[in-house]
Amino acid sequence: MADESPRSRAARDAAERALIRVVHHYGSRPEFVLLGGLVPDLLCSASLHRHAGTTDVDVQVDLEIAAGAVNTRRLEQALRNAEFVPDGRSTWRWTTTGPSPRTVFKFELLADLDTEPAEATIHFAECDALGAVNLRGTGFASRDVEVRELRARVGGVMQRAEINVIGLGGFLLASFAEPSAQGPRAYAEQMLLDHPDMASSALAADAVLAVERMHQLLTSDAARA
Repeated sequence: MADESPRSRAARDAAERALIRVVHHYGSRPEFVLLGGLVPDLLCSASLHRHAGTTDVDVQVDLEIAAGAVNTRRLEQALRNAEFVPDGRSTWRWTTTGPSPRTVFKFELLADLDTEPAEATIHFAECDALGAVNLRGTGFASRDVEVRELRARVGGVMQRAEINVIGLGGFLLASFAEPSAQGPRAYAEQMLLDHPDMASSALAADAVLAVERMHQLLTSDAARA
């Protein structure tokens, strides 16, 4: 690749091809929901200005877990067949190299289970080395899903993959799930540049409430339509 930085168009497209390989080996549309670095470009696909995002392939796996051990074993085998390997002892992160050895793509499995502590690692039964990290707020992904078809030429063969992708509302809610999340922190940092007398904690909390209220208004309007 000419430009192999994590935010280049070429790197982003190569990461999407890696995801398509996983879905191809899975054999059908997986239950997991794509969120994170690959999503902004898909949400902005109709825009004149594209968003490269990052090369991280983050998936929310609550629905995969609910389907039982058959699905998680199937996902683990699909990752191996797509040439991903566990990243050390982190069963929730698998990696593969891109067209160049300097390019590494991460496939990260995220859950949001009330029965497990935040940031705990969940080990999947009957899997050799597959699990998920329990991150609060990622469960919003399963509440706002769009089915997308991805296409790419892999090994000279055109492959198609149908995949669940988090919608805009879910993407915002997952990014603003709590005051310590990335979205509220970024909002507070920007506001403090303009208004240094304001409290960071209050700004972050206000950002969470504003996004929740916006989502409520959008969903209620859609229900009435």
